[in-house]
Amino acid sequence: MKQYFRITMLWLAVAMACPVLTSCDAFWAWYERPVNPQVRVAKNALTIVVGQTAQCNATAQEHIALTYASADPEVATVDQTGLITANKVGTTQITIHAEGDDEYWRTQIFGQRDLTIDVEVIPTPAAPVVKTPAAITFANATVEKDYGDTPFTITPDNTGDGTISYSSSHTGVASVNTTTGEVSIVGPGSTTITATTADTENYTYAVKTAQYTLTVKPAYLVRQYNTSTKQFDHVYKPGTLLTDAAGDVTISGSYVVSGTITIAGKLSLSADAELILLDGSKLTVNGGINGGTTNSLAIYAQSDGTAAGKLNVINPNNNHAINLANLSIHGGILDIKSTSIYVNCFGIFANADLSIYGGEAKVCGSNNNDGGLGVFASGNMVMTNGKLEATASNNTTLSKAKEGIYILGSMSVSGNAIIIAKGGNCLAGSSRGGYGLFVTNGLIISDNASITATGGNGHGTSLDGYGEYAIHSYYGIDYRGGTIIATGGLNGDNNLFRALPCNVFNNSGTTLYYEWSTTATPTTLNHSVPSGGTIVYTNDPFFKCSK
Repeated sequence: MKQYFRITMLWLAVAMACPVLTSCDAFWAWYERPVNPQVRVAKNALTIVVGQTAQCNATAQEHIALTYASADPEVATVDQTGLITANKVGTTQITIHAEGDDEYWRTQIFGQRDLTIDVEVIPTPAAPVVKTPAAITFANATVEKDYGDTPFTITPDNTGDGTISYSSSHTGVASVNTTTGEVSIVGPGSTTITATTADTENYTYAVKTAQYTLTVKPAYLVRQYNTSTKQFDHVYKPGTLLTDAAGDVTISGSYVVSGTITIAGKLSLSADAELILLDGSKLTVNGGINGGTTNSLAIYAQSDGTAAGKLNVINPNNNHAINLANLSIHGGILDIKSTSIYVNCFGIFANADLSIYGGEAKVCGSNNNDGGLGVFASGNMVMTNGKLEATASNNTTLSKAKEGIYILGSMSVSGNAIIIAKGGNCLAGSSRGGYGLFVTNGLIISDNASITATGGNGHGTSLDGYGEYAIHSYYGIDYRGGTIIATGGLNGDNNLFRALPCNVFNNSGTTLYYEWSTTATPTTLNHSVPSGGTIVYTNDPFFKCSK
């Protein structure tokens, strides 16, 4: 019915328009002009997740009808409202067909147009993984090491599973293995060691680095005697540089002597300490070194011989030049002297043990009226290398002079050690000289060691004015090699006679092997030659034991 109505209305319009139009041809040209659809879409391509929908959002001018079709409905379908439904993973095209509305009177002369939208259907995405927070940290923000220390590794605390790599900010101080984190010290200074990680499938790091600051303190190569191998090891030792002081100085730990340093007062030990004498250095202590009965001192040098560092110690006060628990000398050139005017002030007083492994030491007791002992140890004395010259000062009173070396424990001399021990001379009254070397619990000498001992001279014409033994040893002399040269002191009677060189007891400490004599011809009681040595007497008399 609508179609007939339209035709009727058309012919009526023609009848009315003819007078206006110049010809019927013009009218029909106007009537048959095509109207082209103008179709638009928001997007020419869509990506849709399987199971979801999307709208084509197509538009056209008035009286244009749109229809929709999918090239592959298995991938995606579309209804006539333009709603696309994604069915399975793949691609397809949605075609939009535009044509005139059938209800419109000009339908027959509308143009047509097709427009396509590319559609990609993708899988449903996996549910997002919730990662566990993790952290990487070092236990300490700062680490101190000494130059010469062995490589070390500090592993950070890692609460995740991220791989860690390492770096050093200053490879001139320390290098680090990028994989293991092992740090090798290169030189003194500071560097930052950084550990770096990254997020993983299961863990996430808010901060992906951890650091610590490494400080490498200076250390110095010194000679240290190894009692197991009986050789010197070259080891690095750190230390604080000593400086000049107008008064007393207290130390503990390791201290380094570089250049020429003078301490006008006393050098005290508040705990065990080390002195490191660099080559060419010299430390002078004018008030003595005092560690008491509990604190010990070890002395090291960088080289052996004249280039080694020097230590000069004097003590004019009422004390020994060096007074401490244990003294260990690994090297250096030492000049030790008590200059006190008081009685019984020694060059070295070790309340426990004395160990000499190298270097050269010249030691002298105080030069007071009573004389001063050179070296004293309440414990044992061990000497494996180096040279020790110990001298007791002379006595100008009526009492007996002191010993060059006095050891209450045992004494062992080995290697290439050289000992020169001189007892003090008595210069007044009728008194005895001092022993050159006095050992309470036995003397052992071996290898190429050498002991040269001289007893002090007596003074006066009575029996009390005799010279003293060069060596006095309870519990025997265990001779295993080396050389012993002992010379008894001169008697006071016009210095015509000498004492016997040695006063040696057997291992029980009761039987006398060699006896003092006032005559020029020595006598022997229960004489035996120790360990295959040869005993030679001279008219002095003079004692020499050599293998």
